[in-house]
Amino acid sequence: MRYLNIIAVALLMMISSCTPSSEFRDKQDKFQGLEKNIFFADPLVFYEIDSLHPRLDLNIEIPIENISFQKDYADLTYHSKINVSVNIKNSAGESVISKTYEETSSYNYKEIKEKSKESQFYFYNYDVKPGNYKLDVEVKDVYANNEYKKSFDVSVKDFKSADVTFSDLMMLSKLEVNPDGTKDISPLISNNPLGLKELFAFFEIYNNTNTDIPEEYVIKLKDNKESVIKEYTVSYVLSPGKNQEFESIFILKELKNLIPKEPQPDYYKSEIKSDLYFKLEILDKSANQVVAYKKLSLYPEKFRPRMVNRPPQHR
Repeated sequence: MRYLNIIAVALLMMISSCTPSSEFRDKQDKFQGLEKNIFFADPLVFYEIDSLHPRLDLNIEIPIENISFQKDYADLTYHSKINVSVNIKNSAGESVISKTYEETSSYNYKEIKEKSKESQFYFYNYDVKPGNYKLDVEVKDVYANNEYKKSFDVSVKDFKSADVTFSDLMMLSKLEVNPDGTKDISPLISNNPLGLKELFAFFEIYNNTNTDIPEEYVIKLKDNKESVIKEYTVSYVLSPGKNQEFESIFILKELKNLIPKEPQPDYYKSEIKSDLYFKLEILDKSANQVVAYKKLSLYPEKFRPRMVNRPPQHR
């Protein structure tokens, strides 16, 4: 089988030879300076009521324009091969989970043009025990021979340690309610809400008693200086077991106030403005205690992979 040199999908219409153009090289240099945005990963911890085990969900997004493809001249298709390696270590530094996944894709010319601004998504989950972990994720583009890594500190709580416990927060870019009452959700894996008109939060609350429990929680949005920019209270009646909750968070106006109107070029480098973020906190109103929080990154839309209208998953 004969292959053409590796090419970037976003430049398919511009390449006339096997040698990458100067624009392609410039684009690659730009991405090298923004390695944090080559791929996105979001580890989240939930509780499996049936198995009585915590579950670590790992969601990964790779913008297709950051993936290298090979062309198969036999059937005029474009192929990618991505290796995703996941290594989870406990607090003693011992590896408790080590997995490698080979993820491939294949598109014809029309499909790859249509999908050039979309992303590929991968979802993995693992049974874990309460404790603190170090999660290392490595994404290798096999055809380009490039590797990118990210590390996360993951805390897995004992979900049976109190009458009421919280899962992690999953941010959503899209939430649709079906006629039968089920919900379709699209996770915002990059945790970058810029460009969205509305942001949603999904979380689970676990009632470990046998009776309903009324609870009030305060939802706060804070900037990177811990100043509260938005705050409101929500009330739930928690039935025994798992309670799934969705909150719509309107923050577009507040976000615009956090971004300089005329930023300098260096502003767009994520490694320079890594402190540009805000936090979503949920507090138990009666105890005034944070029960869940999420750090959301803010970086300009020009370097943000566009949102993908993919088939949302059911939960």
